[in-house]
Amino acid sequence: VRLDSAAVEAATVLPPPGAKKTGPPTSLLDVLGGPCRTIAGSRLVEAWLRQPSRDKSILEKRHKAVEALRDAQDGREALRSALGTTKGARIPDVSKLCAKLRQGKATLV
Repeated sequence: VRLDSAAVEAATVLPPPGAKKTGPPTSLLDVLGGPCRTIAGSRLVEAWLRQPSRDKSILEKRHKAVEALRDAQDGREALRSALGTTKGARIPDVSKLCAKLRQGKATLV
């Protein structure tokens, strides 16, 4: 399923253009994407909201993964530690880096 811009706007899936990041949530993305710690995670949640799957097995896998991470505090901390995201460290935005490489605009700085 692919939602067109009118459906996304009518369902308040994404925040309105120019919406402030502070204050109460104004969209479904604000509610679901709020706890994302990386830009890539936020982008993935947005993609799932814009193009929801109708495949039951895909949805069940997503739900199980979210449930497992929600219920496993130790597992989340171990994952963050393994990825180097504890104490304010950031995971590089790999998809953005790949796009820059494809465009020939990547730099080492």
